[in-house]
Amino acid sequence: MKTSVYFLLKASGERVSSDFFITRVWLPGRRVRTLAVFLQDVTWEAIDGQTLLTLLSDLEEVLPQPARIPYHGGHLVVADYADWKERMRDYQRKREE
Repeated sequence: MKTSVYFLLKASGERVSSDFFITRVWLPGRRVRTLAVFLQDVTWEAIDGQTLLTLLSDLEEVLPQPARIPYHGGHLVVADYADWKERMRDYQRKREE
């Protein structure tokens, strides 16, 4: 689990190298930290695919709904950890059938 979003600060044009990152996100209006998962957009599409387009700075207005944020010419999906975990379990169960 990451404790910051430093992984978003890659060199210009360089995408993140992992399929997902679990990190804490500060939501200033709610004055809480929450667990969130940052995923490659293609990884999320395999799980579900439904997101709301927003900016990282406006993430608080969207969470806990999955969000799609612009990132180096593409997108990253940001999902609430509990929601992502449940969807991953469903996805894994369906693949086992």
